[in-house]
Amino acid sequence: MNTKRIIPEVSSGMSRFKSPVYKDEVFSLIHGGCISLNLQAETKEEIIGELVDMLAVQGKLIDRDRVIRDVLEREKVLSTGMPNGVALPRAMTTGAAEAAAALGIKREGIDFGSPGGGNVRIFILTVSPGEPALEYYDFLAAAVEILGKSEFRGRMLESLSEDQMLELLRCGG
Repeated sequence: MNTKRIIPEVSSGMSRFKSPVYKDEVFSLIHGGCISLNLQAETKEEIIGELVDMLAVQGKLIDRDRVIRDVLEREKVLSTGMPNGVALPRAMTTGAAEAAAALGIKREGIDFGSPGGGNVRIFILTVSPGEPALEYYDFLAAAVEILGKSEFRGRMLESLSEDQMLELLRCGG
């Protein structure tokens, strides 16, 4: 797994594209059925499992267990927890059938091993088969950019339904 390629591109927080249409296309990796506004898990490993299970149910995976192993292996390299209560667990994995993402909210938050500390409440898990497509990197860059906005994060945490969350993601805040 080549994580050095991911970190600089994502950590800059800048997408090469700024148009709302582009962001709409990028966030389209998150489909209905791949959103939980009430994650039940209590640990990092359980959160990842719960997010992966949403992708499995929606037919986005070839091998659920492989995806979990690869995401957890990626987390060992460097936690994907970010400041402001956000985590973007991810992996390039042969267990994925296609590039896909799942979003989860854990309102009370959990310790995700974020470099700055603090509990994480917003999780977006992203997987891509083999070498990632450009859309994988663009999705991560756009997610970092928009999740850096406290107003957007607040609106995510206030979402009461999957439809409301999908609409928020499509509008980009």
